[in-house]
Amino acid sequence: MKDSIDEDFLLSILDAQIQQIAVIDAQGEIVWINQSWRSFSYENSGRTDKTDLGTNYIEVCKQAAKSGDQYGRDALVGINAVINGEMPSFTLEYPCNSPDEPRWFSMQCCHHMSNRRPNFVITHQLITERKLAEIRLQAQFELLVQTNITLEQYSRAAAHDLQSPVRNIMTLIGMMREDCGQILDATAADYVSRIEDQTARLQSLLTNMLAYSKLEVVDFQKECKPLSEAVDLAVSDLEIEIEATGAILSVGDLPVLSINVGFISQLFQNLISNAVKYRDGQPNIEIGCRQNGEDWEIWVSDDGIGIEDEYVDRIFDPMTRLHSHFDIPGTGLGLSICKRIVEMHGGTIWLEESKRNRTEFRFTLSAEM
Repeated sequence: MKDSIDEDFLLSILDAQIQQIAVIDAQGEIVWINQSWRSFSYENSGRTDKTDLGTNYIEVCKQAAKSGDQYGRDALVGINAVINGEMPSFTLEYPCNSPDEPRWFSMQCCHHMSNRRPNFVITHQLITERKLAEIRLQAQFELLVQTNITLEQYSRAAAHDLQSPVRNIMTLIGMMREDCGQILDATAADYVSRIEDQTARLQSLLTNMLAYSKLEVVDFQKECKPLSEAVDLAVSDLEIEIEATGAILSVGDLPVLSINVGFISQLFQNLISNAVKYRDGQPNIEIGCRQNGEDWEIWVSDDGIGIEDEYVDRIFDPMTRLHSHFDIPGTGLGLSICKRIVEMHGGTIWLEESKRNRTEFRFTLSAEM
C-alpha cells in the first residue's frame, strides 16, 4: 500500500463531488475549480469564463453588489472578512432560480493553507429542498400566530362584552329577591338561588378568561423589586379568606428580583387561594426559596387535601377542574394563569409533591437583575 495518496487521486475525488468547489488566492483570483463548478457555470450562463480559472471572484461579487444584489454585497463582505483574518469562515444562503424552478444554495468560504501560501476555499451547495421546507414551515408558523392572535382578540372581546349582561342578571336577581322574596315559595326560591349561583360562576369564569387573555398581549415590563412585596399584595387581596379560615402563613426571607410585581402578586394570590380553598382543617401555608445556580427556586406548600395522581399531568391545562363546582368553587384557570406568568418571566413551574396533608408547588425566577 502506498504511504501517501497521489494528487491526481485527490483531485478526482473533489471532481466527483456534487458541491461546486473553487479555490481562490488572497487577491480573489480563482486558482482551481472542480467539475461541478465548471458544469454549473455553463448550465446557468452557457459559458464558463465568468467564473473560470483566472477570474477574480471578488470582482464578480463586486459587480453583483453594484447591480443592487444584496446577496452579492453580503458575499463580498463575508469573503473579504475571511481573507483579512477577521473570521475563520463565512456562510451565506441565497436564491439562484432557474427558468424552471426556484433554487437555493449555501455558499461557504474558509481559509486553507497550501504550500505555505494562504488560499481560500469557496463552496456552493444546493439546499433547495431544505430551504423550501423552512419557508413552508415559517408560513405555517406565521399563519398559526395570526390565528392565535385572532382567537385571543375574540376571546378577550367575548369575555369583556359578556360581563355587562351577566352583571345585569346579577342585579335583576338581587332586585327579585328584594321585591319578590316573600311571595316566592320554597321551590321558586331554590330556583332563584341556583340561578344566582350559576350566574356568579359565569361571572368568575369570564373574569378569569379576561385575565388569562390579557397575559398574551400586555406590554410586559419588569423591574427590580423585593419578592416579598408581591407576597404582601397577594395576602392583602386575600385578607378576608385568610381570616375566615384562620390560615397560618409562614413566609421566609425572599430575594430582590427582576419581576413584574403585579403578575407575580397574582401568581402568589392564585397559589395561596388554592391552599385556602383546598384545605383540610386550618390551613398552614409556607412560602420559601433557595438559590439554584442562575435561578431562584420558590415554593408554596400547604397541608390541604392534596391532588390525586390522575390529575397531576393536567393541572396546568386551562379549564381543568379537579372537583365539582358544588363541592369547591372555581373556574379551572388559576394554575394555567400561574404557568403563563412564570413562563413570561422565563421560568418554569411544577408540582413538587402532592399527597394528603402535603402539596407543594415550585417555580423558578431568574437571579439576573
